[in-house]
Amino acid sequence: MHILKRRWIAVVLAACLTACGGQPSEPQKQETAEKVEQTGTYQSKDGWTVVYDPSVIEASRIGDHVAQFVYTEDSAGTNMVTISYIEKKQPEEVLAECTESWSEDPETIERSEGIFPGTTDQWGYWRNLVVEKEGSGLSQSAIAGQYNGGVLLFEITAHTSGNDDVDLPVSDALAAIIDSITYEDFEQQTMYDYIPGTYIADEPQDIESVQLNKDHTGALQGSVNIDVRWGSTELMTDTGSYEYTIEGDGLFINMDDNWISFTKTDQASEDALPAYKYTGTEPYMDAICEYMVDEIGKDYDKADVSIPSITIVYTDDHDPQDVLVYGKFELYNYDLEKDTLNMVSGGDYPGAMHLRKSGDGYEVTQFDQVADGSQSKPSSERIFGEHYAAYEKITQDEQALEKTRTKFIADYVSSNHLSVTQYRDPGWDPVKIAEK
Repeated sequence: MHILKRRWIAVVLAACLTACGGQPSEPQKQETAEKVEQTGTYQSKDGWTVVYDPSVIEASRIGDHVAQFVYTEDSAGTNMVTISYIEKKQPEEVLAECTESWSEDPETIERSEGIFPGTTDQWGYWRNLVVEKEGSGLSQSAIAGQYNGGVLLFEITAHTSGNDDVDLPVSDALAAIIDSITYEDFEQQTMYDYIPGTYIADEPQDIESVQLNKDHTGALQGSVNIDVRWGSTELMTDTGSYEYTIEGDGLFINMDDNWISFTKTDQASEDALPAYKYTGTEPYMDAICEYMVDEIGKDYDKADVSIPSITIVYTDDHDPQDVLVYGKFELYNYDLEKDTLNMVSGGDYPGAMHLRKSGDGYEVTQFDQVADGSQSKPSSERIFGEHYAAYEKITQDEQALEKTRTKFIADYVSSNHLSVTQYRDPGWDPVKIAEK
């Protein structure tokens, strides 16, 4: 995930800030700014929250969907962040309206795309006004992304003096606001639903297939493997980018001025892979795996198969009607491409599961999950109690966790007699199942 860095004021939040957003410094509705209690945390009714430093930032509300954060210490001019929610519009439409008054010369407005602030898998669009070497030192940056039926828009307005002692505290204070943003429920964006999938080359090529995942990661695969992050018109790599376009089921990539065509494969059938079912003998694991796939898995977009990975910390089974299983419960969702399971989404859900006797087996009745963010450690300590040290030790052993994950995949492949030989996480080399 991209985050805001220092010195963006000197380059108008240039390309390195591939994850921010914006809106006009003057609200479109002529409403009065209403000061709010300066607590250091601002929670919007639109489901987002930011943290700011009240000793140098003053927060205010403008109507129901706009918040403004103004730097109050000495600086070269007005410096502020404005965050707005606009209903029933698209990001590029909002950005066009937002930047219309910036400049008469479109060449002075830089355009880019990237991961949206506060997320790892949502997309955003950037507009940066190129700073003039002479003049007021004004810089403007706007970033927008599709958000819950509308657009969430950030605008950063800043003035630079050329004196780092004055300018850097300003950039740090404003950047920290955007870096801190969190969301109650950021619904999956739908504007690119037609793009993710597996595409096979129409003719023999060094690149035999293209995998584009829902979280904007992907790979060009063949005699060479190239990891990419895809946007609206480009497949971006660590060293450059490839222009692409999609027409129906056809993907066309411009590689060295040669357009290569690929066709999307049909992997939509729910029978493409059998559903996961635990086939081992460990007590309570059958019920836990079923809960992970059915209950946790329902919050993810449809994939070919969901496979859990469970690491038990401690089991308290003195009461068969309230068995407590403490552990690190993970779920990974995969799409199948040839002999490879490509991970498209997943998550880690540590905590304690309550189970009770049900017929010949058990069922999960309650799941006490560890909280996210700043509450993670106190929540972990409360839930795991005297077993917290054991839990901490497990979370730090990444090699053991990966070995457990591989075993769950290998057991699934073996029990279903599949020809799968490896799995692959976005941005990483494939892992051979037999090698671990």
